[in-house]
Amino acid sequence: MEVRTPLNTITGFADILRQEMFGELNRRQQEYAEGILETGQRMMGVVADIFDLASIEAGREDLNKDTIDPHAVLVSAFNLVKERARQKNIRVDFDVAPDIGWITGHSYIIYGPLANGATTVMFEGIPSYPNYGRFWNIVEKHKINQFYTAPTAIRALAKQGSHFIDNYDLSTINVLGSVGEPINEEAWHWYNDNVGKKKSPIIDTWWQTETGGIMITSIPNVTPTKPTYATLPFIGIQACLMDENNNELEGNQVEGKLCIKFPWPSIARTIWGNHKRYKETYFSAFKNKYFTGDGALRDDVGNYRITGRVDDVIIVSGHNLGTAPIEDAINEHPMVAESAIVGFPHDIKGSALYGYITLKNMDESNHHDNTKKEINELINVRIGPIAKLDKIQFSSGLPKTRSGKIMRRILRKIASNETSELGDTSTLLNPEVVKEIIDNSLM
Repeated sequence: MEVRTPLNTITGFADILRQEMFGELNRRQQEYAEGILETGQRMMGVVADIFDLASIEAGREDLNKDTIDPHAVLVSAFNLVKERARQKNIRVDFDVAPDIGWITGHSYIIYGPLANGATTVMFEGIPSYPNYGRFWNIVEKHKINQFYTAPTAIRALAKQGSHFIDNYDLSTINVLGSVGEPINEEAWHWYNDNVGKKKSPIIDTWWQTETGGIMITSIPNVTPTKPTYATLPFIGIQACLMDENNNELEGNQVEGKLCIKFPWPSIARTIWGNHKRYKETYFSAFKNKYFTGDGALRDDVGNYRITGRVDDVIIVSGHNLGTAPIEDAINEHPMVAESAIVGFPHDIKGSALYGYITLKNMDESNHHDNTKKEINELINVRIGPIAKLDKIQFSSGLPKTRSGKIMRRILRKIASNETSELGDTSTLLNPEVVKEIIDNSLM
């Protein structure tokens, strides 16, 4: 029986590519693509050796390599082979702006571009120093032709106006990318009009750390783009939408929970040291399907639009922040009785954090400003600055069901200034507190 290792799985994948795809390429393109595959397979050999060494060093010769996700090293490269080989000008320069510590940094700064023979351009710093033309200076200087960044960065740059762009030549850019969170329509149009000059397609990519590589995306100059839509599942990816009764939604113009039907090469194998949690998190919600945790809708032609997390996770500047750890940190403050965190729309971050907090002694009103500072400092220490609250509102109580569950749905509506859509609040344990929160809202 064949033992399936990361290396021979990738080798098999390469053989399939040769058989099914390379026949469409001319001789020069075939030679180029073959070189990529050979380089990639050598890389996998090195990676496999490193994993073996790590196992021995840890005293764990039996460590299963599949507990680490080595396929992400090459899946991006193979996904890009066909398009890159078809390019008239094989030279490809990537400028990938997200943090190299993200999975984006792994798959699309290091593994994918380098395995494809592309040049990756990185810089250390922030896009606003020495001014907001930093990105565009890099594009002009190095003649970047593919630029990949996050909606948060796009919104921050758009807020400064287009005059920083006007000073630079961006004519080499032929593909723009967006990653990390759904891009809003206003940012999409600013990116398209000012950076892409309406000639460079925007590739709105949806994927996760756990997927290892892009799952839903348009293909440049092939798939029609649509603002705020990631468009279609990538080659080989079989996405589906599920309803509340665990049934798959057929056809178009439907909305549900986004799942993936079948495995793909770069899927995460486990959570280190906690395989049970891995199975419960991703495979318990829907039988024989990977549950992404995201909601999505499918339009009349099959394009997917990601609508956001369906659990209590808020995406702030591309970072997935669970509300529970933040609330736990807040509740450590000696003056805090309880708290609830929700997200609200933010021009730059996409979403920001709004904290509703009940103090043990609400009479301490003279010290509220100090308490707010102390709460955010506590969050900074326990979790990090990205989780600090943009708005903090103190109230005498939080809206709850008779079983004691905090009705975050109502708080989200108030934080988003959608108070006309609260629905029936008469069944709450304390409906009077809703009016108090609305009257003192910070929106």
